Amino acid sequence: MNDPFASLSTGSVNFGYIKEDARKELMKLLDKHDGCKILVWDGVLIERFSLIAEYSLFKEHNAKSMHYLQKSSSSHFIPTSTSDPPAHLIFITRPILSVMDKIAECVRKEERVIKNKGIECHLYFVPWKSFLCIQKLEELGVYGSFNTVDEYRLDIMALDSDILSMEYNSAFADLNLDDDNSPLFHAARALITIQRHYGVIPTIYGKGRHSKKTCSLLQKMMVDEEEQADDDHSQIDRLLILDRSTDLLTPMLTQLTYEGLIDEAFGINNTTVLLPPEKFSNQSKSDEIPTEKKKVLLTSRDPLYSRVRDCNFNAVGFRLKTETAVLNSKMEERHNMQDLKLMRQFVSKIPQINQVKASLATHLNIAELIKEYTGTEDFF
Repeated sequence: MNDPFASLSTGSVNFGYIKEDARKELMKLLDKHDGCKILVWDGVLIERFSLIAEYSLFKEHNAKSMHYLQKSSSSHFIPTSTSDPPAHLIFITRPILSVMDKIAECVRKEERVIKNKGIECHLYFVPWKSFLCIQKLEELGVYGSFNTVDEYRLDIMALDSDILSMEYNSAFADLNLDDDNSPLFHAARALITIQRHYGVIPTIYGKGRHSKKTCSLLQKMMVDEEEQADDDHSQIDRLLILDRSTDLLTPMLTQLTYEGLIDEAFGINNTTVLLPPEKFSNQSKSDEIPTEKKKVLLTSRDPLYSRVRDCNFNAVGFRLKTETAVLNSKMEERHNMQDLKLMRQFVSKIPQINQVKASLATHLNIAELIKEYTGTEDFF
């Protein structure tokens, strides 16, 4: 079985501990409710949670089925004809007011089945509980339907061996347009989580007024922390906090690295990118052109991607050509083998060679797509 933390442990700091912590908390949440469960997900969160736990983990903890939260859907989450109904209906959502309308509609739609079969409803906010959302549910008349209303604290996520992210997309707007300092509090809390795992960061630099406020909040939280982080064995030497409002120009610049252009052209979300299917039709066993977008994982688990991700795109073609030549050389070696031992060694490497071959084909197709994108008038 593949180690779910392997790709996170290859950096200078082992970010696998953060993922392991998140998995443990998720299992605690699921095991808190005995019996069969149906999970209803805010669609944005299910992609994020795929970085923490695979589908089999939910199955192991009695999750009978999982569904996307959709408004005005005629389908039911709870089967009405089954003789073995689930014991729990669990909603997992972001603390966003517009999502509360969807939850209220779903609860009303399932209300009769819930009451008749004695199903318990639970609501978990990720990454924090919102009292505005609770007030909204009260106004919609469904708050009383929930046996549990709590939060699953996901302060920070390990995206790759060298990337941690809060995935807080509205932070800049909240701070600078709404004058809401909540992002600073949550940033400080995320830093507390990091220090709990890797020790107190001895030197912190900041640029901008929001950075100063974050440092002040961090110091207060460290004093209040019951479980103090290790002062003597910090794995992180220094921290630099940048207030984006001190540099509004940089985000406007076009990224020119391989990874940067993939993000510019197609958008990388939760370490995956969705690409036009036409380029990948020849990789399918079927002759039919697929209509569903090709989903590609972009992390350091792919050694080839790890080597080319930070290259300027002009150098990527040469790097891929070199990788192709190396692969062809390895494949040609088999024609000159006479010794049985060498043949056996080559056969044992075939799965790895096939993996490299598939990765190379994928990145050659992505490079073609990027070249087409950079050749359009919109790019200039």
